[in-house]
Amino acid sequence: MFGYHVHEKAILNVVVPFCLISFLQPKLFFLTVVTGTVSLFPLLFTNFEIVLKGLIAVFHATLCSTILTPSLRWFEVAYVIGFVPVYLFENLATSVLPNLPFLPLLVVSDYCLIGMLYSYIWLYWEFMNLTDLESDPTGTFEANRKAKLIVPSSSRVLRERKSK
Repeated sequence: MFGYHVHEKAILNVVVPFCLISFLQPKLFFLTVVTGTVSLFPLLFTNFEIVLKGLIAVFHATLCSTILTPSLRWFEVAYVIGFVPVYLFENLATSVLPNLPFLPLLVVSDYCLIGMLYSYIWLYWEFMNLTDLESDPTGTFEANRKAKLIVPSSSRVLRERKSK
């Protein structure tokens, strides 16, 4: 997960697993793909690419939200909106603060780290809660189990056999 801080293109190692669960957890995929897209921005640094990467990010986020329709909480929406000041700082800080050339890269990397950590912690939390049928009031576990995405634990199999 932390490999993309060394090389930005390694973000694919983070985004691809979330692609596999995109329709089961659209919110996590949306946050991860938007964060992954923005984390690649330091690779595009010419004046022409500054406008291009802004357009790409807005188009990509709009397309993903249209297809998946994630239901984001207020702080998740605030996090996504927070990419606007990060984008502005990344592109304007080198002219305002010429003595700190790597500060914009640090800000982009750390802000994207917050989103990646949140997505992974939420995914692990969901996985741990899905291992117990009683803690799944939404029925997500049953749908995943029927789709053979989650193998039930042996204790649950025994409980289900006893109840039948």
